[in-house]
Amino acid sequence: MVGLLGEIGVVCADDRSTINEQHVGSNLKRRSFESDLPIYKSYAELSTEEKARVKDAYESMPEADEPPYPEYGLQQIWVPINKLADALSKNGVALRGPFTATVRVDGTGKGRSISIFETPDPDFNKPAAIILLKKATYKPARCGGQPCVMDFPVHINFVAGPLD
Repeated sequence: MVGLLGEIGVVCADDRSTINEQHVGSNLKRRSFESDLPIYKSYAELSTEEKARVKDAYESMPEADEPPYPEYGLQQIWVPINKLADALSKNGVALRGPFTATVRVDGTGKGRSISIFETPDPDFNKPAAIILLKKATYKPARCGGQPCVMDFPVHINFVAGPLD
């Protein structure tokens, strides 16, 4: 499965979307994101190439069909996941490794269920599920021109170590 969300804890190249939060009184970046897709764009705002990268996460999708996608862009997931990771870190939970899941999105764009395949820590699962199911809203998938049910893949890799 191609990861649509990318990594947390990796400094980004200039041509990629980033969110960097600074710790007051520290010389280390607290958290940094990397994504192959611009996080502030909706699916409609993505370029043809970016839409192709999103569709590449699916085994087979006709040209006219569209996958589900966060309604206001990946920021709907990135920002609250970043806050969750920070909160867990303050409580001594260091997230390291992949979080891989799929969100079943219905024909109205509502996340209905989540399947978690890999997790960096069990304490991450429930709050991450709330973010993905309750806080994020999705553009529904389109199959044959009609809204349909489809899974949205989520892959986040939490990377250890200080950031440059």
